[in-house]
Amino acid sequence: MQATIGVSYGIYQSFHRILSTFDVEDHTPPFFIQRQFGSVQARFQYVFDYVKLGRSPYLIAHAFQPIFTFSEGNNKFTQFQFRYQNKDFQHGRFLFNSVRDGKNWLAGVTQYVFFADNTGYLRVGYTYDTDRTGGGSPFTATPGDQTNADWAYKAHRLSAGLGLPPLLTVNLNLAFDYYRQEYDNPNSFSSAGTTRRKDNIFFFTGTLSRNIGDSLSLVLEYNCTRDQVNVSVFDYNRSVYSLTLSGRF
Repeated sequence: MQATIGVSYGIYQSFHRILSTFDVEDHTPPFFIQRQFGSVQARFQYVFDYVKLGRSPYLIAHAFQPIFTFSEGNNKFTQFQFRYQNKDFQHGRFLFNSVRDGKNWLAGVTQYVFFADNTGYLRVGYTYDTDRTGGGSPFTATPGDQTNADWAYKAHRLSAGLGLPPLLTVNLNLAFDYYRQEYDNPNSFSSAGTTRRKDNIFFFTGTLSRNIGDSLSLVLEYNCTRDQVNVSVFDYNRSVYSLTLSGRF
């Protein structure tokens, strides 16, 4: 069986009503090669990310990601993914941003179950990832003096999603994620330089989509993020509304 090769180009743009300096522009041209081996599909992809924050350079990243999908009958499959990502942060918006440079390692598994003649689905998954940024393991940090030791972490992510069968040609998809990050070292943004940062991040996404002809689709999406952090400067709420027109050629 021949391998399938694909390449595309993606652009994401968000606008904030108040904090325009946090508008995100992300250019993502992925490349992949994919092949079927019986009930197993193997896919290897490379993703380049160029991210601007407030129209200033923020991040350049390269990711290599093998994905293996195991079919379990007509309505179930399990997907295993692994990823290595090299992250090069830029000084455009924030001074000393490059202290976040590092390597991210990720491994995860997701179970999918389809229903209603495969027009709806339920998924649950778990992912572990870690950022390795160097900087050693200091016992304390100097408040206000950022170093790459601030940004090394280990994290666990639980995810769930539900896609309902189309109703009047409109698809509804819901997703919820809980992401727990535990940082290795005391954080320089803590008042005494002795607190190790811990994040409890909750994500909710609701999507309405409709196909327009054979090649276009219109997507209305709402994203809510709540990050509860024991270092107050990182604690935030965010809501993002998006309207996307995508084409397939």
